[in-house]
Amino acid sequence: MSKPEIARTLAATDFILYRDGGKASEFEIFTKYGSGTLPSGVNNVVVSDAAVKTTSKILVTPTATLSGQIFVNTIVNGVSFKVNSTATDGTAVTFNYVIAN
Repeated sequence: MSKPEIARTLAATDFILYRDGGKASEFEIFTKYGSGTLPSGVNNVVVSDAAVKTTSKILVTPTATLSGQIFVNTIVNGVSFKVNSTATDGTAVTFNYVIAN
């Protein structure tokens, strides 16, 4: 089975991606997503989400221009993950996330 072409526009609540070099039987399904906010003057926030695993890949995307970076560095299996920011301007940062299990 050949790999599907990537669409130019994606609008879905569940979507499927191949593992790197994988076969059709090795689909990964990304089914959990959400959003959060780092309040003004705060450099990290814990996001509670039971879907997260220590092996999860978490994609975090700011929803506006950011003076630094945001990243995940702590995951508690089945409980939560921590989003951190290197921004130094003190403004609130809203972000979206996708948990890939």
